[in-house]
Amino acid sequence: MKHWVSVMNESRVGQYMDAVEKDMVSRYIPPEPHMVLDIGGGTGRWSDWLQANDYPQVLMDLDRGALRETQVYSPKLVMAQANAEKIPAATNSAQTVIAVQLFGSLSNRPAFLKECYRILKPNGLLFISWSNKNSIKGWLFKTYSYFKGTSTEEQYNFYATSHQENVAMLTDAGFEILDAIGYSWTMLPRGHNSFLVDVFVGAERTLRLNTQINISPNVMLATRKPAK
Repeated sequence: MKHWVSVMNESRVGQYMDAVEKDMVSRYIPPEPHMVLDIGGGTGRWSDWLQANDYPQVLMDLDRGALRETQVYSPKLVMAQANAEKIPAATNSAQTVIAVQLFGSLSNRPAFLKECYRILKPNGLLFISWSNKNSIKGWLFKTYSYFKGTSTEEQYNFYATSHQENVAMLTDAGFEILDAIGYSWTMLPRGHNSFLVDVFVGAERTLRLNTQINISPNVMLATRKPAK
């Protein structure tokens, strides 16, 4: 049985979100081959893409089950089981860090951003995404959690902070924002395969909702550690 992360990524919603995220990375990542650290890489959805573009990589995740599945399909991939808030990498050692669909699962977001800043070289890139509590999906998630009466919010705290709060954390850590795009206005969870996904995506593109960053359900950013 596939890991639940793989199931979500292979759905219609997952494929659409994956395309948005990889388009952002492809527009900013340096073309010359260099080591890429994929933090919270789960079951390795970035691995084939990075390999196809000749980027060596290290996949890091805390989920042993996700790493085990990745090892089955990519036995030669370098992986590490580690906490994202204490990255086992030397200072100024990485040129590119990818941390997509990870932010909401962190217990100490500022600590994670400081760690990313520490390990990146000057002018190094951090690609990051997060969910936004100041969005329709954020409100629906909070309402669902309240009425269900469970620890849904505590277990999957994806909509705990707003885009503005997260940007403040990012800039406080020292990062410079290069670009940001809003996405995932589908109103459907990432694992959904309904034909309505295409309808929502079409509406999102027609109405240019990707420009409504502050109220977008999800935001993908390209950021940089400035040279000093």
